[in-house]
Amino acid sequence: MQRLFISYRTLNFDKVDAIVTPLRALKLPDGNPRFHIWQDRDKENGIRPGQDWWEAIVDAIIACDVFVFMMSADSVNSINCQAELHYARKRNRPVLPIVLRDEFIYDPIKGNYSLAYWENVPPLLDEFRTQFLFDKGASTINEVVVACEAFARQPQSWRDIEAPRPADPRPTSEASNHSITLYDEACDYAWREQFDIAERLFQKLVNRNDPHFSEDAHGWIVILRAYQQLVTFDNLKSTRHKVAPLWTAYQQQFPKPFIEGIFDPKGFHGRFGGISAVGTPSVGASAAPIPTTPAIVREATPPPEPAAGTRMTDAHGIPMVYVPAGKFLMGSPAGEGFDDERPQHEQIIRAGFWLDLTPVTNQAYARFVEAGGYQKADYWTRAGWKWLRAKKVTGPADDNNFTAPQQPRVGVSWFEAWAYAQWRDGRLPTEAEWEWAARGPENRAYPWGNAFDASVVIYDKNSGGKTAAVGEAVRQSGASWVGVLDLSGNVWEWCSSLYQPYPFDAQDGREDSLDGSNRRALRGGSWHVAQIYARAAYRNSSSPDYRYGTLGFRVASAVGSGVPPSL
Repeated sequence: MQRLFISYRTLNFDKVDAIVTPLRALKLPDGNPRFHIWQDRDKENGIRPGQDWWEAIVDAIIACDVFVFMMSADSVNSINCQAELHYARKRNRPVLPIVLRDEFIYDPIKGNYSLAYWENVPPLLDEFRTQFLFDKGASTINEVVVACEAFARQPQSWRDIEAPRPADPRPTSEASNHSITLYDEACDYAWREQFDIAERLFQKLVNRNDPHFSEDAHGWIVILRAYQQLVTFDNLKSTRHKVAPLWTAYQQQFPKPFIEGIFDPKGFHGRFGGISAVGTPSVGASAAPIPTTPAIVREATPPPEPAAGTRMTDAHGIPMVYVPAGKFLMGSPAGEGFDDERPQHEQIIRAGFWLDLTPVTNQAYARFVEAGGYQKADYWTRAGWKWLRAKKVTGPADDNNFTAPQQPRVGVSWFEAWAYAQWRDGRLPTEAEWEWAARGPENRAYPWGNAFDASVVIYDKNSGGKTAAVGEAVRQSGASWVGVLDLSGNVWEWCSSLYQPYPFDAQDGREDSLDGSNRRALRGGSWHVAQIYARAAYRNSSSPDYRYGTLGFRVASAVGSGVPPSL
């Protein structure tokens, strides 16, 4: 029985299954399976719940006899698939590239099959002069068998060659990687006040019980959570008076061997005195020495959670609405909607958050541009900053029909939406948060209810070929259960999430990734499309560098801190 490793992109699973399913059904003369197939999502032989997914992949590559590379425009650009191929070659595994159906064309001039993305094909395949197999239907299965039999007849050619286990291929901000790099990256995000990313990275070091960094990472998490409480109290006018005693209590945690001075990126020491961020006591009327004996610290009572639909105006003057924690059925049941909306599943939003009342307007976005948002790398993901510099982007893409002050800002990529949200001390909502804000506990089909109402949504039949102005009293009857406006129609809205299959799981990597190649989720429909796309469950996606007159966004934030959702 030969062991096959299946390398593929999840987006192509239907085409992959069309090949893998009949291969699983093949039998040897004695009745045993012809192949033992390893596929990450296989319930019996794939990645087990709770298992480190990259370690499971590496183990499976080492154990396989043939590495099957399912080729598509997506897989050849996937850093994960490329890393799998690279390690399979280092271990001297025979590679069988299968070009999936609809991913190639017939060239009548040359009389053969060709690819539109030859320039992206991994060089390793060219270096080994690997013959591709093009999936043309039923004959493909027999061709796979013939190829595998040929490999089996040459065992000396494919002897295992020891190679170090490779690090997780994703950037350290997206996955567990070399510990020292991961720890350094987490510290960097912490000081840049991107607390959600920093805590996730520190948590990875704690979970792996890293001998060098686990204890320090645990200490960092405690500090980050305490500091975020300070920020939370400071951002609410009703609780700001409690910050001074909380700051005094916070300082009792220092000094720490892994931090020079005190962790204070927002500079509370400048307002309340005490230890500065570099370990020097501040001078001022409010400064007070830190006691040399342990103080009794009474944990402050957290402020009550705002009621659903509570309004506030953030530091930039943008109205936001509070969406409480809760649960709902995400997606559509069998027989309704589209395939990528299934399976319908219970989704729990574990933490309340604030969400912009309307999509970000041209007027609001202009302040970000005027503040130098396109010149400050701190607001951008690494991939986004690289894109901005390579494309010489200095502002959003404008169109004369879409530039009125209260029209939604369009012509911005996911990179730009992310940067603007960082400037606002916020983030983009996840797909789950967006749908929860739209549907609520009643699982509404549309934000306003279960029946379509053309008077409260801007779509292709009434838009006049452009977006419509948004605001407090505009299309008020189309508000969601918490009072958020224009969630359906007008503009598609970028979400933080990678566009991946359901069920939605914030812990499966779709909320950790900051790469610049994978598609991002879009929600809500737009002025350019039909009413079916205005349903709250409908999902769309696009490349993070795409800019168009239908794409906008809105900002989310935890209670003053930007803590990640659904953890």
